[in-house]
Amino acid sequence: MTAGDQRAPAELYDAFIKSEWQDIFRKEVHVQLDNGSRYVPNGGSQGVSLLRRSVNAFDEAIRLWSGPTDEPIGSSQGYDRIVDQAGIQYTWEWFLIEPGRPWVDAVPELVRRRIEDDLARRDQAALARAKARAEQAERDAEAEDDRVIAVMNARRAESGKPPLSADQEADVRAGRRERRAAQR
Repeated sequence: MTAGDQRAPAELYDAFIKSEWQDIFRKEVHVQLDNGSRYVPNGGSQGVSLLRRSVNAFDEAIRLWSGPTDEPIGSSQGYDRIVDQAGIQYTWEWFLIEPGRPWVDAVPELVRRRIEDDLARRDQAALARAKARAEQAERDAEAEDDRVIAVMNARRAESGKPPLSADQEADVRAGRRERRAAQR
């Protein structure tokens, strides 16, 4: 889009979503699918309805958020992946209400408020999921450390050596923690 673009807000948002938004996922952020490949929003039958050629993205976004409830009509795994892995600022909803965008003033106040509330809720939920994943990963790492130390102590016992001392166990745990951190 160029400065001074005279297209209507609906046309500007439609052009942004159908070209630039997808490019962000191709070039700037890496949202990963379960199979390890890169997620790029698409407009296929199971994809993002805003990306379908037969609809105007702005009109579709407003329709989705103007329903009788403050929830959009449906959500997708892609949406949750974006929020969890990249952040709310990469969702199409964020771009719809992002200050400074040429279409933002055309978004009805009800839609803007609903989106702001939903993004805040989803952001908090993503943070909670990330915290839970980190806590589980820590528990799993500690359990693996315990298993490795038990194997080491079993081998030492087979050799007639005493088990690892508390200091030695602490050193093993610290070394494993360092290796895990280096792998991230």
